[in-house]
Amino acid sequence: MTSRSKACARKTFSMFRRCQVPTQTPKKMLSSVSHKKRAFILPRVFSKVGLVPGVLMLIFVSAMTTWSAYVVGTFKLRHPEVHSIADAGYILGGHIGQEVLGVVYTFYMLSVCAGGLLGFSTALNAVSNHSACTVWFVLVSAVITYIFAIIRTIGKLSFLGWIGVASSLIAVTTTAIVIALQNKPSASRHTDYGLATFHIFGRPSLVDATHALGSIVFAYGGVPAFFTVVAEMREPKKFHRVVLFCQGFTTGTYLLVGLVIYIFCGDVVLSPALKSAGPVFKKVCYSLASPAIIIGSIIYLHLAAKYIFVRVLRGGPHLTTNSVKHWVTWISSVTACLVVAFFVAQAVSVSEHLVGFVGALFGSLMSINIMGMMWLYDNLHRRHCEQTWRFRGLVAWNIFMIVGGLFICIAGTYGSVALMIVAHRGKALPIFRCSDNSI
Repeated sequence: MTSRSKACARKTFSMFRRCQVPTQTPKKMLSSVSHKKRAFILPRVFSKVGLVPGVLMLIFVSAMTTWSAYVVGTFKLRHPEVHSIADAGYILGGHIGQEVLGVVYTFYMLSVCAGGLLGFSTALNAVSNHSACTVWFVLVSAVITYIFAIIRTIGKLSFLGWIGVASSLIAVTTTAIVIALQNKPSASRHTDYGLATFHIFGRPSLVDATHALGSIVFAYGGVPAFFTVVAEMREPKKFHRVVLFCQGFTTGTYLLVGLVIYIFCGDVVLSPALKSAGPVFKKVCYSLASPAIIIGSIIYLHLAAKYIFVRVLRGGPHLTTNSVKHWVTWISSVTACLVVAFFVAQAVSVSEHLVGFVGALFGSLMSINIMGMMWLYDNLHRRHCEQTWRFRGLVAWNIFMIVGGLFICIAGTYGSVALMIVAHRGKALPIFRCSDNSI
């Protein structure tokens, strides 16, 4: 970084340091960023690839993203001026790297927010028996998201963290118990199945396998948001223990819920798995999960708007003062981001397709590739003085992170696009359609 850029970054960083939050707040926010409602997509993943391959893929992606989160913490400590992944992009690739990662980060956050808007509209459809057009339900979701996301400091949103975590855990636990206690799975819309059947090893096509991999990456795709969280921590050095707790807890929840629902529901499980709870309990489970779904949208919309806000005002006096320009910029950032998220939600009406596409195209880059590059940037100079097998192994691992993330990006995007083409072949584009998305 140039001296001018560093001075500008320090000024921005000092603003966030004055608004520090204690360690328990990042736990809430990280738990919400890695919200457990994503566990509902995993039974469908297991049904595509089989039980054992699904578990192995889940554990492997968990290991990669846990390492990525660790790298975020160490990179932040070494470069305190970094507040977002775009700032890391500036260190890695100058202004071009900053702009590219900034655009990708923003659209990734907004795509996840769009998935939340779509998910909340599904919940409203399920609970109300599709009492209104789905477009109106998405609009209601957007209004609720906007009301909370407009709060400028992420620390003031921390009260939503525990609500989201509690909602997620209660919903996934209830769904798993309900499906386990049913005599037969209620996953099929048209046929009456007997005992559920599941496969230890599946026989997925290349398209299904790569789409499943992208969906798992999406489930762990909150890593780029960790930059903002650690930037507002009172004690950034404790970030690593917070990350280990949250990642371990998340993986345990994913495995437990995914396995229970898939084993008892079998290959007829729907996505999200809430739809498999039966006509009555589906309403109950969606009601329990609704707070977690909408809170996820709130946080991701806030993070996207915060990046744009800081990017526009960085280096000037209006970033840290309650001026008219300050508030106009903030409100405009939130509004513009919400409009984009709303149209993305309308453009991709099937959440399963959006999950796989976003996870593969953006999640792999934002949560795996860049973190491998960050570690190599900070440590590769040690290769001349440190020749231990441990160091060589870490170099090889981070190179694998870059290559593996690139493979997931290309293959997963191909699989998701192929599935969307098949799903919409011969049909009109599902933009602003009123059909019920909860069945």
